Amino acid sequence: MVSQSTTQALLTGVARMLEPLVVAAQKEQPAGLLRFTADAGFDLDDIEADDAAQLTGIAAAIDDAYTPLHAFLETRQPPSPTLFPTLIEALGSVLEAVRGLDVLPGLGRLLLDYLLIRYLRRYQRGLLGFLELTGVIILPPPGVGGRSGRSTAGGPAAVAAGELWAARRLVRRSRPDHAGGVPLGP
Repeated sequence: MVSQSTTQALLTGVARMLEPLVVAAQKEQPAGLLRFTADAGFDLDDIEADDAAQLTGIAAAIDDAYTPLHAFLETRQPPSPTLFPTLIEALGSVLEAVRGLDVLPGLGRLLLDYLLIRYLRRYQRGLLGFLELTGVIILPPPGVGGRSGRSTAGGPAAVAAGELWAARRLVRRSRPDHAGGVPLGP
């Protein structure tokens, strides 16, 4: 049986992981979500006017679904066991809204991978190191965002490029042509 503290830690971790996306969704739309998408390395030239209009609705859905999780994080207190189903449902709703981003093929998955790498770099560096050591996550070589989060070129764009590089490697790991922890293809 999972303890309340374990459940709380998992809820807190996932809520914190999704927070940068929610912050982007709370800004003026579609500009806020488009900026975040660009930061993640998605080519904005691939987004048409109809897609941008759909992103506005998806941003509102992400923001609405995250509200119970935001309240949970703000209290900094363990939630009562009766609140767990509400929080888990809220997480499911946020993830469902993120799947809606796949109006642009692969965007939802790419952003989730990008958010995971950002979260691990900020809150779970030891776990990130373990996942890298075992080949579950393949981070970019130095100079492409860098393992330390800094590039030789520096700046947020370089860090985003490194996170995008690693996110694309995570997506490839789910492909059937992937073998032995080594991403195949470019």
